[in-house]
Amino acid sequence: MIRWSIDFAFRYPDKKTMAVWVGPVPVIASGDTKDIEKILSSSKELNKGMFYQMLTPWLGSGLLLSKGKKWQSRRKLLTPSFHFSVLASFVDIFNDKAKILTEKCVDWRVQNQ
Repeated sequence: MIRWSIDFAFRYPDKKTMAVWVGPVPVIASGDTKDIEKILSSSKELNKGMFYQMLTPWLGSGLLLSKGKKWQSRRKLLTPSFHFSVLASFVDIFNDKAKILTEKCVDWRVQNQ
Protein backbone atom coordinates (compact mmCIF):
# COMPACT_ATOMS: atom_id res chain seq x y z
CA MET A 1 0.00 0.00 0.00
CA ILE A 2 2.80 2.43 0.89
CA ARG A 3 4.77 1.60 -2.25
CA TRP A 4 1.61 2.07 -4.34
CA SER A 5 1.02 5.47 -2.72
CA ILE A 6 4.56 6.59 -3.48
CA ASP A 7 4.30 5.38 -7.09
CA PHE A 8 0.99 7.22 -7.43
CA ALA A 9 2.51 10.44 -6.07
CA PHE A 10 5.36 10.33 -8.60
CA ARG A 11 3.10 9.35 -11.48
CA TYR A 12 0.53 12.07 -10.77
CA PRO A 13 2.36 14.95 -9.04
CA ASP A 14 -0.57 17.33 -9.52
CA LYS A 15 -2.90 15.01 -7.55
CA LYS A 16 -2.26 15.76 -3.88
CA THR A 17 -5.18 13.95 -2.30
CA MET A 18 -6.41 10.47 -3.10
CA ALA A 19 -8.97 8.02 -1.79
CA VAL A 20 -8.54 4.25 -1.95
CA TRP A 21 -10.99 1.60 -0.84
CA VAL A 22 -9.41 -1.11 1.30
CA GLY A 23 -12.24 -3.59 1.37
CA PRO A 24 -15.24 -1.76 2.81
CA VAL A 25 -13.09 1.03 4.28
CA PRO A 26 -12.22 4.24 2.41
CA VAL A 27 -8.67 5.43 3.10
CA ILE A 28 -7.80 9.01 2.23
CA ALA A 29 -4.18 10.07 1.83
CA SER A 30 -3.21 13.67 1.28
CA GLY A 31 -0.06 15.64 0.71
CA ASP A 32 -1.98 18.91 0.45
CA THR A 33 -1.41 20.95 3.59
CA LYS A 34 -4.69 22.81 3.13
CA ASP A 35 -6.68 19.56 3.01
CA ILE A 36 -4.83 18.18 6.02
CA GLU A 37 -5.43 21.39 7.98
CA LYS A 38 -9.17 21.22 7.26
CA ILE A 39 -9.35 17.65 8.51
CA LEU A 40 -7.20 18.09 11.61
CA SER A 41 -8.65 21.42 12.71
CA SER A 42 -12.25 20.25 12.51
CA SER A 43 -14.01 20.03 15.83
CA LYS A 44 -17.07 18.49 14.17
CA GLU A 45 -15.68 15.24 12.81
CA LEU A 46 -14.22 13.59 15.89
CA ASN A 47 -15.59 10.10 15.30
CA LYS A 48 -12.89 7.49 15.12
CA GLY A 49 -12.79 4.75 12.53
CA MET A 50 -13.36 1.06 13.06
CA PHE A 51 -9.65 0.47 13.67
CA TYR A 52 -9.85 2.68 16.75
CA GLN A 53 -12.97 0.89 17.94
CA MET A 54 -11.02 -2.36 18.09
CA LEU A 55 -8.75 -0.71 20.69
CA THR A 56 -11.58 0.25 23.06
CA PRO A 57 -11.53 -2.97 25.15
CA TRP A 58 -7.80 -2.50 25.68
CA LEU A 59 -7.52 1.31 26.05
CA GLY A 60 -10.95 2.23 27.35
CA SER A 61 -12.55 5.52 26.36
CA GLY A 62 -9.80 8.01 27.16
CA LEU A 63 -8.84 11.01 25.04
CA LEU A 64 -7.66 8.90 22.11
CA LEU A 65 -10.92 6.99 21.70
CA SER A 66 -13.56 9.32 23.12
CA LYS A 67 -15.67 11.72 21.08
CA GLY A 68 -18.04 14.65 21.45
CA LYS A 69 -18.40 16.35 24.82
CA LYS A 70 -16.36 13.66 26.57
CA TRP A 71 -13.43 14.29 24.18
CA GLN A 72 -13.73 18.07 24.54
CA SER A 73 -13.70 18.01 28.33
CA ARG A 74 -10.69 15.68 28.45
CA ARG A 75 -8.87 17.75 25.85
CA LYS A 76 -9.41 20.90 27.93
CA LEU A 77 -7.88 19.17 30.93
CA LEU A 78 -4.78 18.06 29.01
CA THR A 79 -4.10 21.10 26.82
CA PRO A 80 -2.14 23.12 29.44
CA SER A 81 0.24 20.18 29.88
CA PHE A 82 1.36 20.52 26.27
CA HIS A 83 2.07 24.25 26.34
CA PHE A 84 5.44 25.14 24.81
CA SER A 85 6.87 26.40 28.11
CA VAL A 86 6.04 23.09 29.82
CA LEU A 87 7.41 20.95 26.98
CA ALA A 88 10.63 23.00 26.76
CA SER A 89 11.74 21.61 30.12
CA PHE A 90 11.64 18.10 28.64
CA VAL A 91 13.84 18.72 25.57
CA ASP A 92 16.94 17.11 27.11
CA ILE A 93 14.95 14.05 28.16
CA PHE A 94 13.35 13.76 24.69
CA ASN A 95 16.79 13.98 23.07
CA ASP A 96 18.32 11.35 25.37
CA LYS A 97 15.44 8.92 24.80
CA ALA A 98 15.48 9.55 21.04
CA LYS A 99 19.20 8.66 20.94
CA ILE A 100 18.53 5.44 22.85
CA LEU A 101 15.67 4.52 20.51
CA THR A 102 17.81 5.28 17.45
CA GLU A 103 20.64 3.11 18.76
CA LYS A 104 18.24 0.24 19.46
CA CYS A 105 16.73 0.53 15.97
CA VAL A 106 20.18 0.50 14.36
CA ASP A 107 21.22 -2.51 16.47
CA TRP A 108 18.02 -4.36 15.55
CA ARG A 109 18.52 -3.56 11.85
CA VAL A 110 22.15 -4.81 11.92
CA GLN A 111 21.12 -8.04 13.67
CA ASN A 112 18.23 -8.70 11.27
CA GLN A 113 19.83 -8.05 7.91
